[in-house]
Amino acid sequence: MKWTKKGKEQNIHSKFKTDEVYQIFEEENDFVSIVGNKKTKGSWKLSDEDQKLTVKVMMMKVNFVIEYMDDKKRVISNKKQGTLEYAKVE
Repeated sequence: MKWTKKGKEQNIHSKFKTDEVYQIFEEENDFVSIVGNKKTKGSWKLSDEDQKLTVKVMMMKVNFVIEYMDDKKRVISNKKQGTLEYAKVE
């Protein structure tokens, strides 16, 4: 994972106390966030034009703009969190 905020790369380990940070988008719109040993379940939805991603976890809903997405890489962003770049892990 690569995290950029206001043009500056952020330190994942400093923020989350681990380098093990994953987002898993499953069938049926199930979502799992993994940070270290902690798993949090939620749901996800793409907009009709596949330009926006909404992730709901617990009582929080976060909207992202999809900057780039293919079978191996996803880049999403929002004003508060910045840009998140994930590569597919197999």
